[in-house]
Amino acid sequence: QSLQLEDPSFTFHSNKETGQLLIGGMGELHLEILKDRLIKHYKVKIETGELYIAYRSGVSEIVEEEFTKTFYVGGRQESVYIRFKISKNCEDKNIFLLQKKEDFGKAIQNKKVTNDLDEAIREGVYDAFSNGVYSGFPFHDLQVEFKSIKYDN
Repeated sequence: QSLQLEDPSFTFHSNKETGQLLIGGMGELHLEILKDRLIKHYKVKIETGELYIAYRSGVSEIVEEEFTKTFYVGGRQESVYIRFKISKNCEDKNIFLLQKKEDFGKAIQNKKVTNDLDEAIREGVYDAFSNGVYSGFPFHDLQVEFKSIKYDN
């Protein structure tokens, strides 16, 4: 804990499943320096695994996009059209904010959008941004608002 007092950007927590004490810092070099200080200055005997840096993705500007997906169900062609806005979430840090379910219904353009389709769209967007679109790292400080949803069958 005295190391944390000296360096406020140093964090640690215990993983109950693995029994490991995980340390966090401001990047690879910072973690190497912290490791050396623990060994040399504090005389802590430690075993370290491979260094893992958890990056974060975010957005820097507001983006409005349109997406159309056409698929076949039972030999019939069906299409879903979605228009949405992605912006920085200013309400709370380090959180992915998906439009509230009651507000989601306002974007629906026709009554053909079922609860199953509604939930599939929300889960798809949540999974994409929680797992990262390109890098595999989750987005933070992100807000998604659905502007229009149309379903044709």
